[in-house]
Amino acid sequence: MSEITTKIEEKRTEIDALNTEIVQRIAKRTAIVKQIGELKKQEQIEIRDPEREHLMLTQVRNDATLYGVDPEYIEDVFRAIIKGARDVQK
Repeated sequence: MSEITTKIEEKRTEIDALNTEIVQRIAKRTAIVKQIGELKKQEQIEIRDPEREHLMLTQVRNDATLYGVDPEYIEDVFRAIIKGARDVQK
């Protein structure tokens, strides 16, 4: 195996570890979302909160800019996360 191939494999191992961490974080977030869903049901509050979604998307876009990541990409990712959260709360 060449030196470059070895370095690629090392970086892929780092990515695999990060992927696992991301899944763990999403699982933790989903557990919290379920709790929020139960509270909303108790109070008969709508699942969808457009104002909260807007604030969250603004924040993650700002975070993306701060960390040098494309804000459009991050917004797309979080729109998927938000949709998943709504589905869990139903």
